[in-house]
Amino acid sequence: MQWSIDSGRGNRAVGQFATPDWVAQLLCSRLRTPPTIAADLGIGKGALSLALAERFPGVRIVGVENYSTPRRSQAAMRSEGITLVRRDVAAASFSPWFTKMYGKMDTIICNPPFTYIDNHPSIHQLLSSYRMRANRETKYQRLDLVFLAHAMKLLKSSGEMAFILPISAFSMSRSFTNLQAMVSHFGLQEIISLPRTLYQDAEVETAVLVFRPKSNANALDRFTVYAADSQGSLDKIGQFSCRALAQEFSPITHSEVARPNSLGELGGAIARGRHSSRALSHQGVSHFHTTSFQQYPNAEISFDRMSERNDHKIDAPAREGDILIPRVGTRCLGRAAIVVSGSQYISDCIFRISVPVAKRRKIWEFISSEAGSAWQLSLARGACAKFITQRDLLFASLPSTVR
Repeated sequence: MQWSIDSGRGNRAVGQFATPDWVAQLLCSRLRTPPTIAADLGIGKGALSLALAERFPGVRIVGVENYSTPRRSQAAMRSEGITLVRRDVAAASFSPWFTKMYGKMDTIICNPPFTYIDNHPSIHQLLSSYRMRANRETKYQRLDLVFLAHAMKLLKSSGEMAFILPISAFSMSRSFTNLQAMVSHFGLQEIISLPRTLYQDAEVETAVLVFRPKSNANALDRFTVYAADSQGSLDKIGQFSCRALAQEFSPITHSEVARPNSLGELGGAIARGRHSSRALSHQGVSHFHTTSFQQYPNAEISFDRMSERNDHKIDAPAREGDILIPRVGTRCLGRAAIVVSGSQYISDCIFRISVPVAKRRKIWEFISSEAGSAWQLSLARGACAKFITQRDLLFASLPSTVR
């Protein structure tokens, strides 16, 4: 079996999705120490390895792939001195074999297959050795976590790794054990949330995870979380504990129990923009950002009426009746505005709150009051760059007078 000729796709049948060049460059930019030797597990068409070779000239790279790639891709990699190895990373014998052949690695990079493999006692033992979620009775196991576990066995104690992983591998309640293992055994240091549309064919949301096992020995249970836009620009979300990190990335569902008299219980819905202000400005898209609050003389905003066509393929805009508040920014948290006419796109630093018409006046009167501003600030997290999570905003209790 081999990869698709289309370099943007990979081979969906086996869960392989090629890494865009800008993501490869972003991932490699987070690596701190110039490596002497590195491994790319599941090298595919070589985007990660080529980006690593560009960032650290002279590094020796061993690329492992179980499927054949187009000759042109192989030629490009070999021209950079990359050693290509045909081997199955999922095999239980992989890490002992690789270590014997090439020794321990300074750096490991990987965009693993987003799929599952049949469970086996050796797979269960591998995952369990790092205390990841691995039920012996489960029929299948996540292949991406198998890659991660093998990588850890190949890495020097002073080394670092960067992986692209589905957010579901560590953020769901059932995978919280995986997140804890990544912290305690892998030295998780950074998470960079990637655009939701990056791997649409895979139907997963993804993130770059950076691991530095040696750093974890003296580190607190805190990690830096960023969001990346499609231009590769980073928005620092803040510092998270293990549990808070899971809450931030877990999908919000209305099946969760909302607190009494919260926005969720009152039928409210909360959305944030998916694109940064910089990306929207680059596309020439007029939008509402955190800096926009001071541009209007009062909190009741009238926008121009937009065309129903969405030529820029951006999320639904804020419309009449929506309440807008900042999601991040120490200086602007606590502000609020309501759209009284027209519509406008919002940046990813803005929350759009939609509430039933019958409840709108009382909710708006509270959120726009001094008490409402204090309520927002009470939900803020982070030490320096303050931010509010969607979950906290939806489920935080409101005063009884708002009902």
